Amino acid sequence: MVCNTQLQPDDGKHGKGATETVCKTTLAPACPIDMHVRQRAGGALMSTDAQGRRVETFAARLKLELKDMRPDRSGQRMVNATVTVRGWNPKAKAVPLDQGSGPNGNRVKTMTVPLIGGGLPDASADLWLPGFTAARMVELESITYEDGQVWKFSGLASCRVAPDLYMPVDASN
Repeated sequence: MVCNTQLQPDDGKHGKGATETVCKTTLAPACPIDMHVRQRAGGALMSTDAQGRRVETFAARLKLELKDMRPDRSGQRMVNATVTVRGWNPKAKAVPLDQGSGPNGNRVKTMTVPLIGGGLPDASADLWLPGFTAARMVELESITYEDGQVWKFSGLASCRVAPDLYMPVDASN
């Protein structure tokens, strides 16, 4: 909300030096793509250490679901999405419970992922996040359509979403 206060001229009703304050709400543009991010179970991943030995590591898994609900959409399928994920690594830390809008974590990863599913208007992608134990925020940077057209959303605060709090404990989610 933006407010401006102005000194009003003496109009005979309000007296000399009266002020008028006018407040206007500024609208943030809405994200044109409906986003939903679900946590997934089964984050075990095999990797190799510096000596080449196989090591089982943990990788957070997310399911990104997109729905293009614009009435004027072109009918083109969404084929790729570029997203930035913010979250935490496995290092020990204490995060206060009342920190609803606090730091976004200490890991940031931007990736381009192929979208699967119809794409008209729905599409989804699985996000594997090695080095993450939890994700706090997923931001949609851009969508690529099958005709090569790229829609960019970076900087649009409304194209960010936190993953669902529900965490399945087995792969039957």
